[in-house]
Amino acid sequence: MKVEVKTNHLPHVTPLVLVVSGNNPPNPSTYIYFGQLNDNPPIVGVGMKEKRFTYKLIREFEDFTINIVTEEILKEADRAGFLTGKKHDKSKIVNLKYENSSSIKSMRIAESPISYEVKYRGELKLFDHNLVYGEVMKIFVKEEYVKNGKIDIHAISPIVSSYHTTEYYSIGEKHGKWGISLKKEE
Repeated sequence: MKVEVKTNHLPHVTPLVLVVSGNNPPNPSTYIYFGQLNDNPPIVGVGMKEKRFTYKLIREFEDFTINIVTEEILKEADRAGFLTGKKHDKSKIVNLKYENSSSIKSMRIAESPISYEVKYRGELKLFDHNLVYGEVMKIFVKEEYVKNGKIDIHAISPIVSSYHTTEYYSIGEKHGKWGISLKKEE
């Protein structure tokens, strides 16, 4: 039997990402409201409040980067989420290295195994958040995580989080590929 649970924070996990907007200085911020919204062209979206400094910089620069968080940079990603760029130069407090992007002005995080360079394309005003979305212009992946032209997500072991529990998790074991229900049992 299922029981009703009253919460605004849904009990599912989403990727933990660092959104970087700007370049002088770069402003890293932590987000869990993130996902891919379209295939062709690839569009990603981030849910954020208009009052956030990151939102202001994205609108000013018209671009941002999405940087996947792993265990190696988790503490710094967490720190970036508890500071505001309005009051702090986070690039001096959050112990991460930055690198120039090749197609946009905002910087990438060097330690992140995957970074997306994203051109701002618009937003959808929701209630307490806006869905800020953009086109992925380029994707950069650390070479050791590319096998036969594919990204080895399991080797990267990205961090996921649940707003419901406010906890961080690593991804677990692989259970199959899409279409496993269509294969004949042996």
